[in-house]
Order: sequence, then C-alpha cells, then structure tokens
Amino acid sequence: MDESHFAGVPKYGKGRRIGEDPWEDFYKWVFGLAERGSLDCVLKSVHSSRSRTIVLPLINDNCADGSIFCSDGWRAYLKLSENVDIADTMHFAVNHTNNYVDPETGAHTQTIEGLWRHCKQFLPPYGMKPKDLDSYLSTFMWFRYVQQRKLDVLKHFLNSASYVFPPTIAQLPIGVASAKCADEGFDDQFQNI
Repeated sequence: MDESHFAGVPKYGKGRRIGEDPWEDFYKWVFGLAERGSLDCVLKSVHSSRSRTIVLPLINDNCADGSIFCSDGWRAYLKLSENVDIADTMHFAVNHTNNYVDPETGAHTQTIEGLWRHCKQFLPPYGMKPKDLDSYLSTFMWFRYVQQRKLDVLKHFLNSASYVFPPTIAQLPIGVASAKCADEGFDDQFQNI
C-alpha cells in the first residue's frame, strides 16, 4: 500500500487549452493497494492530505480478513492494524530513510512502487485532463484483472459491457422481439426475456 503523485502537467508547462480545468493540487494523488504475487490492484485518486479518514475506508472496503500490509512510514498508516475494521491483520512499516527492505522483517514496498511505474507508463505520454485520471486508472486495473486471469480481452470486454449496457433485445416489446427471432430463425426462448 502506498500513495503516488500524478503531476499531470504538460511538458514545459505549455499546451493547456482555453477552458480546460487545471490540475488542482488536491487531485494529484493516487492511493494504491497491490496484492503481492498477483496483478490485482486497487487505485483511487485521493485528496492530497492522504489522511487516515481518506485512506481507511479504501482499505476496509478492498481488503480481506488476515491481510498483511507493508507500507512506508506515512503517518496515516501508524497503528494501522488497530484502526482498520478487518480481522487478523498485520502491518509492517518500512523506513525508507534507512533502507528499502527491512532487515529484521523482510518487509518492502517494491511491489507497489513497481506498480506505480507500470501505471504511469500506461497513461498517455502527452498529458491528460484531470477529470480523466480515474477513467485511466480503472482501465489500467481492468487490463491487469484480465491479464491475471488469462481472459480473452474482447470476450471479457463484451461480457463486461453487457452488464453495464444490457442487450437491447430485452428492451423491445414482446411482439417485436418474437418477430425478430422468427425472422432470424431463433427459438422462442427470447420471448420471456
């Protein structure tokens, strides 16, 4: 678990079109959770304060009982296992001023740090609008989900789209749907949709 700064500033400070919203300081941070040994992750843009009141609900909503957390020494993570609503958690903090891998526990944040590199590499190289950051983060997480499970991208996309936008045949009146099915040689199974 970690947080990262997403600047979103055009190269050399040029290229902002008239009428575009500038990147406000409090929308430049992303909080992330990564599962070690997996491509699964949770990324969410957060306020720049990254306080405990912002971070804890994201942890509680996205982590299972028995989770082991490795993080840096950010103050929002202090006594994390006592403040989350998840049973049997352990938290290991790594002080990056001393070392990147804790010599006593072996805890490190290299998994999430590598995730930030992949995520920022996924973003458009010529900048993006601030309102689009969450869309890019969601797309990045979706592609990692598909890759982890070795799913066919097109089939999974169409399946996912059918949940968001149900097929239109179910929205046609019964007479129209049955006529369409009869014209195309389908069984009468679609009449009850």
